[in-house]
Formats: sequence, structure tokens, C-alpha cells
Amino acid sequence: MEDAPPEERTLIAGLMQRYLDERSSFTGQKAQGNGRYRYPTLDTYWNEANKHAFLIRLDRRVIGFALVREVAGGTVMAEFSVSGDYRRSGHGRRSAHEIFKQFPGKWAVQEPLTDSVAQSFWRNVIKDVDPKYSERIETGADGNSRTVQRFHV
Repeated sequence: MEDAPPEERTLIAGLMQRYLDERSSFTGQKAQGNGRYRYPTLDTYWNEANKHAFLIRLDRRVIGFALVREVAGGTVMAEFSVSGDYRRSGHGRRSAHEIFKQFPGKWAVQEPLTDSVAQSFWRNVIKDVDPKYSERIETGADGNSRTVQRFHV
């Protein structure tokens, strides 16, 4: 896991398209007429001091990415993705733990209410760092319900 420099923005944008396509069945997001999904705040991860982009690597191969936001009162895992071939191998867990260590304090992670695979992943990862984490269903500004885990690192 490493910081993603600005020259890797295009790489993350490509990974983001696959990630958003996978998640569309849970989020209801539709591709635009050009077949691409919108993620209008991606550039801010290189332009704003409170936002951070990471590449997840195995040896030299990029196998995923993470976007993290520092907000009032803590840190939020905005997006996190490991490519399908590398899931269930421990790489995502290790990468998440590395990211958590870089931002000690309060954290929040959220998943679509219907994405039981992501919920299971995050519950297991978070239990490693805070067995007393809290979880509840919240409705976002977009009107969609999601599972939100809050914990301390």
C-alpha cells in the first residue's frame, strides 16, 4: 500500500470505473451515455489536504485503491477496492490496517445496506482494531440507506 501520486490519478480513475460498475447493483448508480460512471470528486484527492489516495500493490502489480477523507471528528474510508482475483487473500485486510495506522483516532466506514459481502469484510477487519465498534443503519444525503461502522484506532 502506498500514497498515489498525482501522475497515478488516471490509473485510479480506471480502477474506479470497474469498482463503480461492480457496486452499481447495490447503489443504483447508472453509467452515463458514454458508458462511464461519474465520480466528480476524484480530483480533490490530489488537491485538498484532508483527502488521500492510495494504491494497493502486491509486489509491483496494482491490485486496488483506497480513498480516505479526514473530516471533523475523524477519518472516513470513502472508497476501498481490491481487484476480484486478489479478494479473500488477506491483501485487503492488511492494506486497510496500514491505512488505519496512518490516521489514528475515530473512523467511519460505510457500505450499501444490500452489500452483505462488503459488510462482512469490514466487520471482520474492524474487529481486529476495535472489538467494541458500533454499527447502525443511516440514511445519507442521497436518500440511500447504508450500514455505517464507527470505531477507534
